[in-house]
Amino acid sequence: MYTDDEHIDMHPLSDEEIEQLLVEWGNEEAAGTHSSESTMTPYKRAMLRAGAVLLALLLLLPIIGSLSSLNPPAGPATAQAAVDTQVPISGTLDYAAAWQVLVLTNAERAKEGLAPLTMDAQLVETAMVRARECLLVFDHTRPDGTPCYTAFPANYTTGAVAAENIGAGYPTAAAMVRGWMNSPGHRANIMNPALTTIGIGVFHQDGAGYGWAQDFSNAAPVGATRPANVSGIYDIAVDTTKFPLRYDIGWAGDIRATRRTVAAGSHMQLTVICQRADIDEIFLYVQIPAERMRWTASNAAVATVDAGERLTARSPGQTTFTAWVDNKKIASTPTLTVKPAKGVVAAVKRGKKTLRVRWKKQTGVSGYQIRYRRRGQSKWTTKRVGAARTTLTLRKLRRRTGYQVQVRAYATIAGSRVYGSYSSTKTVKTK
Repeated sequence: MYTDDEHIDMHPLSDEEIEQLLVEWGNEEAAGTHSSESTMTPYKRAMLRAGAVLLALLLLLPIIGSLSSLNPPAGPATAQAAVDTQVPISGTLDYAAAWQVLVLTNAERAKEGLAPLTMDAQLVETAMVRARECLLVFDHTRPDGTPCYTAFPANYTTGAVAAENIGAGYPTAAAMVRGWMNSPGHRANIMNPALTTIGIGVFHQDGAGYGWAQDFSNAAPVGATRPANVSGIYDIAVDTTKFPLRYDIGWAGDIRATRRTVAAGSHMQLTVICQRADIDEIFLYVQIPAERMRWTASNAAVATVDAGERLTARSPGQTTFTAWVDNKKIASTPTLTVKPAKGVVAAVKRGKKTLRVRWKKQTGVSGYQIRYRRRGQSKWTTKRVGAARTTLTLRKLRRRTGYQVQVRAYATIAGSRVYGSYSSTKTVKTK
């Protein structure tokens, strides 16, 4: 038997911490370049556009959980996982931040006259696993359905004292330790004199935030020296009968792909986000790395997705995309409509009371719409021609008068006429 005082707390970030995170997000993905909103993932760009208040309330509202036990169950051999899914996560094992947490944690213990915790090499690796697992399943039950203690080496739990603190969303070691110390359950674990060794895990997910874990024991420590940070793709084993999963496909800042129409010739970055299906907290998720993704299109002539998850809209029409992870189908997009590209007026030849308009030809369209008006007027006159045409002469105009001209293409898609955007306005004066 073990006692479980598990609980979850939420603590809003300070203005300074929000600002720090915004600065970090603006620079982390463009090393050696001038980063901007355009270099960020669609997920981060959408959240930043929502503003710091929304970030604090939705994405960056940090959460923490604690679990302590005087008699945890025996080690991994006693718990059987029923894993049916592997969820890949890309990021960095941040050992530098883990050692910062150790210094800050021991500083808190020193204030109470307690001996410092010793960083344990095996518990560090346990905590690194737990730090990334909690980004998908924020619980002291692991994603594979087994207790968190199954991540501990067996001799660290049998007849021992053990405990765990976890956290997500905190941007720095100092913010994380402060969050734990402000919560009674977590503080109790940190200040427990019976706990003598610790493993600390910090996982920085690519394109997203941090997962944190402290795993405590009173077993004889295995000495640890701080390794260099390591980046890679790691698998999270999941029992979906206990933790059902949902996959959301986002594009161009639209997290759950509700945008349905794009222009031919445009590009969008796709993102696949995995999270628990039984919750709707967008700040707890795994962004599936592109290296493990494969995409198929119902109509590749309309749009395609490359190996880097970059969507290219090729020609007017409709298509859907299916996402595959390790050859397992996970989700499909809504129907995507590709409208004609923005019109381009190539030239306007002046005549007496005439203007001969020439435009750039587009493939896959049904025709073109040309509109014109005298300069200074609000009302347009509109004409329509077939797809084979690339010129039109406007007649019976006023001499030596300025006219504004625009062109756009249209395509018949699913029985409806779908228009592209009008070209930039061309202003020309008749002879």
